[in-house]
Amino acid sequence: MTGTVAGLSTYHFMQNTQNVKKYLDSVSFLWYYYGMFTENEAMQKTDVVCLFRAVGDVEFYSIMRTKQFSIHPKGAHVKYFGLDYKETLAFADRVTNIDVTAIIEVAVLRDVLDRIGDFTHVDSFIFKSGTVVIQSEDLDEFNRAIQQIEQKY
Repeated sequence: MTGTVAGLSTYHFMQNTQNVKKYLDSVSFLWYYYGMFTENEAMQKTDVVCLFRAVGDVEFYSIMRTKQFSIHPKGAHVKYFGLDYKETLAFADRVTNIDVTAIIEVAVLRDVLDRIGDFTHVDSFIFKSGTVVIQSEDLDEFNRAIQQIEQKY
């Protein structure tokens, strides 16, 4: 490997645990870029998990405005997330989901997700990598654990 990150050779940078925690995004990118891991495996090496949610217009604009998720009074009292972008996109493309207009990618702290997330497999025909359900009573804690949120599609 060639190049430097934070003034260290890429090799030494990736060997130092403190640097890995300090420069989490850079390390994950390098692991993926240099072919050491797939993108998903690189994310598993970090303290952050990326989730994907297919949303309609109203929810999309609410998320982009507030940078967090909320429960609509007339909607479901849970939030469903896919663990894989392509599977979430396949779910969004189903005819029954005609109101889906975007896919949101959210990076959350792994320890919080492990504590509050329900990993019961939902719609395993499409979501082969799994799903996570966040109950309404855990949504505030989930929102505080968000490290990044953006429109993926």
